[in-house]
Parts: sequence; structure tokens; C-alpha cells
Amino acid sequence: MEMITYNKEVKGSKMISFDKRFAEIHAKIQKDTDLVETLFELEQEKKGEVVEAGEDKRTYFPAGRIVNNIYLGVDLNKWHTIQFPRIMANMRLIYEASQGRADIPKVYALLAPKEEYKWYDCVGIVSEDFSKGNRLIVGEVCMELNNPLFDLLTSVFRGCDYDDIFHSTFTVGKQIKHTSTEIQILRTPIADLDHIRHRSTEYEEKYADYIKQYKSDRRFRIYKR
Repeated sequence: MEMITYNKEVKGSKMISFDKRFAEIHAKIQKDTDLVETLFELEQEKKGEVVEAGEDKRTYFPAGRIVNNIYLGVDLNKWHTIQFPRIMANMRLIYEASQGRADIPKVYALLAPKEEYKWYDCVGIVSEDFSKGNRLIVGEVCMELNNPLFDLLTSVFRGCDYDDIFHSTFTVGKQIKHTSTEIQILRTPIADLDHIRHRSTEYEEKYADYIKQYKSDRRFRIYKR
């Protein structure tokens, strides 16, 4: 079974900068007043459903909206919001180490009801909905497969436990036949990087700089209007 680790849309050797990659799509979302209203309405509607205890808690909700062929969803996991600068710093390290080929979310921005909010005050995160509105099956990746994803992650995040890396990756697939349980894997994106606690020494200085940046970078926020 073929495992698609890298983003096939990346062509040639020229890498789009990490910040530019996100800034353009986030700006497009921000300009769409109706879309922004939908995202904040979804947050208000679903926050009461978020269960704070137990393994079956659901904190991610498809928004049913598409921008540039990207399905959107809202993450109401408060821990992810608090860890946002670290998640972005880890994501950027992986993106740059792979020369822009790592399959990471195409959208990832804080939902900020007020412009003066600190990152930890924000009410959620809008991100790419890998399930495409529950049309695809999203699961955790199996690292035992012949998968170069593992080599990339262990190289950058040297010293991390296997479980931490395991929980930062996903498989996205679909049933091959309606009556079959066999899944065709379409993507293996890297997303939940709040689990990552260690990095190779060579990345620590960049990591600290990136954390500082993403605590306040307005290009990674969607503001309520």
C-alpha cells in the first residue's frame, strides 16, 4: 500500500515560505465576512458540547465551508489554543526540514473575538478539515508501515517518545468499496504537534524564535468583525 507522506502539489525545488503559505489563505478567510461569521457562530454553538473529561470527548467540528478547495473546521480544544505558538513552531521546523514537502494543514489560525486578545485568550482554532466534512476517514498513522514520515519526524524531533510522534500524525483515507473494510490511504498529514516535547539541538534556537513570533503574529489570527 502506497503511503503519501509529502504534499504532491509542491513542484520543483522552490519552497514557498511557511508564513506566506498561511498568510495568503488566512487573509482570504478574513476578507469573507460571511465565512468569519459562520466560524464564530459554530464556536458559540458547539462550545457547550465540548466534554472536558473522558477519552470520547469531541472538540473538532467541520464548518461545512470550503475556501480554495480546502475544507474548514473549528478546533475547540483549549489545550491546542494554549499551545498554539509551540504547535506552529514545530510545524514550521518540519516544513522547512522537508523543504516545503511535508503534508501539514493548509489552514491554521486562532479565532480571536477581539484584536487585543493574547493567543491563550482566543476561543479556538480554524484549520483544514482533513475529513472533508466527514467524507473521508481520519485515523492515527501506523509507523510500522514502510513510511519515510517516521524518519523525518525522528530526525527533527530527536529525543521524543514514539507515542508522542505517533499522536502527531494521521492517516486520511476512504473505503475502497462501500461494502469493504479496506481503506485506501490518501494522505498522512502531520498536525497535532502539541505532543512534541523535544527537538534536535540544532533546531532549538529557531524553535524559541518561532514561539516568540507566533504568540502575536496577526497573520495567524482570524478576527471577529
